[in-house]
Amino acid sequence: MFNIYIKPYIRYIINLLLVSAILLSGCAESNLANFDILEEAKTFFYKEIKVSRKKEKNKNTIDLPVKKINKNANINEDKKLKSDNKIAIKTGEKDTPISKLIIDINKDIDSELGQYDDLKEEEEKKIKFGILLPLTGEHKNYGSAFLNALELSLFQRNNPLIELVIKDTVANPEIASVEFGNLLKENISLLIGPLFSDCVKAIDVLAKEKNIPILAFTNNIDLARPGLWVLGINPGQQVKRLLNYSIDKGKKDFALLLPNNRYGKIVDRELDTALRKKNLFLERKVFYNPDSINSKEPIKLITEGFEELESKEKKVDELELKINVIKEVKIPYDSIFIVASGQNLRILSSQLQYNNVDPKLVQFIGTSEWEPNNVIGEPSLVGGIFAATTKSKSDFFIKRYKKYYNNKVPAIAMLGYDAIALAEESIVNNKIDTSLFSKKEGFIGLRGLFRLHPNGIVERGFSIFKVERNKLKVIDKSSLVFSDF
Repeated sequence: MFNIYIKPYIRYIINLLLVSAILLSGCAESNLANFDILEEAKTFFYKEIKVSRKKEKNKNTIDLPVKKINKNANINEDKKLKSDNKIAIKTGEKDTPISKLIIDINKDIDSELGQYDDLKEEEEKKIKFGILLPLTGEHKNYGSAFLNALELSLFQRNNPLIELVIKDTVANPEIASVEFGNLLKENISLLIGPLFSDCVKAIDVLAKEKNIPILAFTNNIDLARPGLWVLGINPGQQVKRLLNYSIDKGKKDFALLLPNNRYGKIVDRELDTALRKKNLFLERKVFYNPDSINSKEPIKLITEGFEELESKEKKVDELELKINVIKEVKIPYDSIFIVASGQNLRILSSQLQYNNVDPKLVQFIGTSEWEPNNVIGEPSLVGGIFAATTKSKSDFFIKRYKKYYNNKVPAIAMLGYDAIALAEESIVNNKIDTSLFSKKEGFIGLRGLFRLHPNGIVERGFSIFKVERNKLKVIDKSSLVFSDF
């Protein structure tokens, strides 16, 4: 495995060339190749400013330009700096300050890095953030995207106290456990990652024993605990948001078509709990195999009872008579949660429609897995709704990512940007203060409004989107503040 230290120093004359070299390195297909390019950038840096290399600790060290630090700054000054990065939300009664994690999103990183002058001769005491991501193997593309987002967030904030120590999990729990042990030897103050729940489980006991706070990217809320926050988009919260919206629109009979895996079981449990609180129950529930989808049997079970409607409709030709038939026949349910994405979603939704579950009569509902553009263009999904975080502040980040890495950023990788920003927000007097994570008013990041609870659950604001023929439309916006604040 490998280990990178990102060390901040300054030099006005060469910062643009240096940052360009660093950021262009992200375009490489292989992460290992990136490190060689970074080494070349470092060599160029030393050559230009004629600095002796005798102070470097290892070959994976690279220096970045940073702002000067006032060593005499006290905690009050630190809090003042943080308070400058707040926005006020008009609530009608008062202005609500919410920490805004997106810094100068309208400014180019290159121009921001052009504000620094002299090279520091002495190192400041660093705060080390451990990073665990799959940078090689089957899931390396996701790991690389997260790492790129982490780096962009770090470069944009330019906090000279932060040092990243990056390890590759290969999405393997055993490797993750070993590499976490190596991170502990580096005296990390905080862990960002892993991406997958199995890797989180592999390090959880030791992390708790060593009192290392974790910002994990999994969406498995069963892993949440004090000190371990699950940053992944919570399926239970989406389901509750969609259920409340649908009930407000007059829906009352719900069905559920879901994958037979951990994610599906979490959705099942959360939806059942939400329904019971409203004295409602599922009319029908059917599991399918997401890895080898054979929709025939699940579709047969979930569509049972719609044949009568089709049979009677065929006997009449005029629209008015068909409307009367629809009123006479009691359909099994008026809404169905389809927990699927990509090709599975297209197959299941089209088979539902083919087997007489008319999306004009039955509301198709989905989670944020529907969010990618592959839902657009599927006729059976037109009119369907789903919940997702609002990314109204992310346009500039998306463009910046494309510019530096020549690739489209996966929406989930934006969590990496927010994680670094959140961690930086918690630094007080050169230490991590995790109590600052749990601000009641929450934060605004690239994925919209969110807040961390002491029990490890991350609460988010969700908008409701509707699938139209050529686009997605927001039909119910997320609130700008949490209802209890």
